[in-house]
Amino acid sequence: MNMNQKGFANIVLVVLVVVLISAIGYFIFIKKSVPSTSQQTSDNTVYKTYVNTPYGFEFKYPQDWILDVDNKDFSLYLHDTNESNSILFMEAGLLDFISQSSVEKNAEYMRKRKDNLDTEEISINGGNAFYSVVSWDMGGPPTPNAYLVGRDHIFLMHFSKYDTSNGDGSLVRAEALFKQILSTFKFTADTQASAGSYKLHTEHFYRNEKFGFQVEMPSTWTKYVVREDKDETGTVIWFGLPLEGNKLIGSLSEQENSARVINIAWLDIMPIAYFEAHKDDCEGFDGPCFFPIEITRDSTHVYAWGGPNPHAGWDYCYTAAGTEPYVCKVRNDYWIDGRSIFEKTLKLIP
Repeated sequence: MNMNQKGFANIVLVVLVVVLISAIGYFIFIKKSVPSTSQQTSDNTVYKTYVNTPYGFEFKYPQDWILDVDNKDFSLYLHDTNESNSILFMEAGLLDFISQSSVEKNAEYMRKRKDNLDTEEISINGGNAFYSVVSWDMGGPPTPNAYLVGRDHIFLMHFSKYDTSNGDGSLVRAEALFKQILSTFKFTADTQASAGSYKLHTEHFYRNEKFGFQVEMPSTWTKYVVREDKDETGTVIWFGLPLEGNKLIGSLSEQENSARVINIAWLDIMPIAYFEAHKDDCEGFDGPCFFPIEITRDSTHVYAWGGPNPHAGWDYCYTAAGTEPYVCKVRNDYWIDGRSIFEKTLKLIP
């Protein structure tokens, strides 16, 4: 090798070393300077991260948006400052869904649903998403909608309201934002809470051997649903009415997968220490201060009733123009001398 070749080789070596040092320095700088709770996208929107440890998921949303969390009903309300755009996030509440503890098996359940024939299946971190644009019979603009399927849960993410001032471009913008948020969704491995499926009951006295209690149902509850959840408070037993249209349904078969549930009340079974520490707390972002009312306790746990559920219950008597009158009847039977039938009839069993 002559001197010119050696000189050229030395120059190349120096350049490579400089590039390598610069790259390492840049990586270290970026690693230290980017916060873990925010991310800037190509459109210069800064995103914050929401992490839900009990249910095992996280996602990012625009930093200037507001996220309200309702822990009792487990729902999230995400909106901009003037609420011209809002996204709801909640458990899907699919009556015939029983988790198979498998993403693929749960996704197969979604593929078989009749109302998911026109959906786009999207892979997300730790699960699958079933995306569609939904048009509503009662009018209003079509809205982006997605079921997020994980190992243990199916969640619903719904663009409940978006700014339509941009004409035909409004939906395009809404879809772009919705899919951007959806692309950041991640199911995490650790799940401290588990939500069971709804189970249909017809017996007048509901008896729970596992948690040692019995309670009488209102006389109109000839068919009702019960679901067991786990959260940071302990165990929550939900009681509600299964609905299809304005009628009570008779089974939870797949043919009735369009059904929904009105959760009426819940029973919290929580450690005594937790109850004493939190009984004066305020819960919920859209309702009054409330904590379940103690009915009884054993040596370790408090049994406390919460309800009626303010989000989907008695207001149907007055705001739905009589389209669901049976709910008014249920309301009348639920209250006895100013107390709920659950408060009056709950008994601990050995």
